[in-house]
Amino acid sequence: MIGEKTMIDLIIERIKELCEEKGISYYRLAKLSHISPNTLNYIMSKRNTDIKFATLERLCDGLGITVKDFFCNKKFN
Repeated sequence: MIGEKTMIDLIIERIKELCEEKGISYYRLAKLSHISPNTLNYIMSKRNTDIKFATLERLCDGLGITVKDFFCNKKFN
């Protein structure tokens, strides 16, 4: 846990932030990432708090960034 937020909270915030920056919906991100929209929905609603690295890597691919870029953010300091 970082402060009051868990790692999954920070990951969700970062995904939201990146989708807003890129002007894409979660549905579009799921399609670009080759994951099911339900999988992304479960992550974003915290019904799945055990996100696998491979899933995060696919999300980053869909966002057009590296995993390093994903975590190189003040949220994760």
